[in-house]
Amino acid sequence: MSSRFQRPNVGLRSAGCPPPVSRFWPAAFHPQPSAFSLPPSAYSPQPSAFRRGFTLIELLVVIAVIAVLMAMLMPAAQSAMRKGKLAKCMGNARQIVMLLNLAVQDLRLVYPDTSGNDNAFAQDNSLTNYFKDVTLLRCPSDSGAAAYPGGAQSCYSANAGLASYCYAKSDVAAAGVAGMGGRKLTIFRSPSQKAVIFEPTLSSANSRNWHTTTTTPRSGVVGYMDTHALLAPTNYSAALSPTVVPDQDRLYY
Repeated sequence: MSSRFQRPNVGLRSAGCPPPVSRFWPAAFHPQPSAFSLPPSAYSPQPSAFRRGFTLIELLVVIAVIAVLMAMLMPAAQSAMRKGKLAKCMGNARQIVMLLNLAVQDLRLVYPDTSGNDNAFAQDNSLTNYFKDVTLLRCPSDSGAAAYPGGAQSCYSANAGLASYCYAKSDVAAAGVAGMGGRKLTIFRSPSQKAVIFEPTLSSANSRNWHTTTTTPRSGVVGYMDTHALLAPTNYSAALSPTVVPDQDRLYY
């Protein structure tokens, strides 16, 4: 074979030198092991004998930031929870009025004249079959009433059959509610203005509010005859009775 076709590293092999890694690059361009090279373990990360932690100042800054964020978010969260409880309460009031209206249909269009306290209507013999689900009788914000019907912690009691709501069976001047127990459905000409049930906090005799953060103005959820409900203020005045709807012989609500 002609010498022009011989591989260029033949002479290097005969001299005992290692061949280059690539046939196109001289061996001088490839690093060779040196006697002064460090072992591979020297390049691996070693565990440090001392690890730096958080300083007291850094911890205090983090705690202060968290406290500021909580102070900003807590009022909004509490307001959202309060509105959710109010919506649940008004939903309960609407369903209670619907059940009472069903009972009226079975009682020859006469509203029942229940016995006992105004918030004990569900245990009356004429209504027990309509209130199988006692959870409807409880307002999520029920925190008791200082007066009328009187309850230190809660007006609701599942065992005693007491509700968070009062049935307008008789006049309650302090709440501006006219009684409807024993009266015919047909005498009420404005169902959207006649209260059927109401919360004890509607009464001016109480100093507690269930749905607002202040004690004034007082208010309470009212369920009307046409099955709508709203948070009504305690703004009854003797001058308003019976000028709102004189022909119905009613108070403010």
